[in-house]
Amino acid sequence: AWRVWKKMVMQSCPESQGSGLQSNAEHTKLYHSDVITLLPEVKHNPFQEDIIRCFSKCGSDGRRYFGFDQFLDLLHVMSPRAPQDVKAHYAFKLYDADEDGRLSMDDLDLVIRKLTGSADEVDTDKEETAHLSSADRRELLEK
Repeated sequence: AWRVWKKMVMQSCPESQGSGLQSNAEHTKLYHSDVITLLPEVKHNPFQEDIIRCFSKCGSDGRRYFGFDQFLDLLHVMSPRAPQDVKAHYAFKLYDADEDGRLSMDDLDLVIRKLTGSADEVDTDKEETAHLSSADRRELLEK
């Protein structure tokens, strides 16, 4: 993880090579756009924004960034060796888009739209399924 971090820091700040950054990489920040660009697991993920929200911190300038600790947490959760309870914890955080501590039907609808590639489309599904009971909607989600 340390080698990947240092490589990403060097790629995002090439002008800093040889300026002591390598020895100070642990205290360096990578902005979310750098992580998206340099980490294919995030770049091509339909939950990209949610990953950034869950693992990064918000700086005083309002921009999201990753320190080494946040980056390590992200890699740990993506590892096949991560415990299932850790993966489940972060999956819940990813799916809880409104961050209210529960998975609502709106959260699950958004998850399905992201997984099917229709998250950016106008939300006509809600209008089309508004007449369905919650049991009917659950049945649709289970399919």
